[in-house]
Amino acid sequence: MPVDIQILQSGDSSRPRPYSILFAANPVLKQASGALIIDPVMTQQAAFNTCVRYAIDCLFGRLPAQAENFLADPAIGPRIRLISVFETGLPVSDPNSLVEERVFGGLVAPRRGRYAPYLARHGILADVAYAISASDDFRRASAYGTTDDTGRPGTPFRLDGQSLMHWHFPDISGTVAMHLTARSLTPAHEFGHAASSYNSGFVTDLYIPNTSPNFNVRIGRPIVNPFATYNGTPFAPDPTRDGLGYGAWNSYHPALVNATVPALMDNYTTQVNPLVCRHDTITRAFLRDRLIAKLGR
Repeated sequence: MPVDIQILQSGDSSRPRPYSILFAANPVLKQASGALIIDPVMTQQAAFNTCVRYAIDCLFGRLPAQAENFLADPAIGPRIRLISVFETGLPVSDPNSLVEERVFGGLVAPRRGRYAPYLARHGILADVAYAISASDDFRRASAYGTTDDTGRPGTPFRLDGQSLMHWHFPDISGTVAMHLTARSLTPAHEFGHAASSYNSGFVTDLYIPNTSPNFNVRIGRPIVNPFATYNGTPFAPDPTRDGLGYGAWNSYHPALVNATVPALMDNYTTQVNPLVCRHDTITRAFLRDRLIAKLGR
């Protein structure tokens, strides 16, 4: 089948497996009805390329007035491999469907188990993989975190006295489904989920009242200080959730880098210019350390 594979940035070619982010045009869309169709993105390669360029600029903090730019760090950004895949003519079959529509939330959602076989056919190993869809009716992005390969090496860290690992290799890559028209901070927000770990720290959404703890959420009242101690450094909580407030929530969040605007994993869409939003203090440190550990594998 005709396939256009572009290495948009080679990354650290001195490493046997550079940290890699992949962007694939979704070949087949599983609709909310269960029907399989050719994803409309397959006729829009120019728009796909524009979407990929925007996503990369967003991830690397290159958008005008964008505040969150930790991937632009010279110790991180130039070492990441960036790949795009646009493959047409595949059969309209379940194995070729990377994205499904979900009525709840109006989401395009990654079909997590389909990504690895799709990429393996092209000899691609990705740490985080985005599938881009042009669904007619479902436009909100969503993501799954990474399941780490705990049988391979890792870099140790400590969280609240517990010994954990920034595992170097994925067993299941972080996966994202994103609409062709996605803009604002959507690529960076979904990367926060996908690059985090179900084994040693999942970064969850902060715009809903959570009922169970995750890396960036704690449960209970009163709000406890510190929020958490990461590698010996105590990180404060956010007692007020910026101006958004917690209301009757029982969950609470880490302190913000910029206390005047929401965190990037929170409801950044409330801002006139969402690009001013950043990751909170501990999430930013955690994601940065996790990437540094993987880049050194």
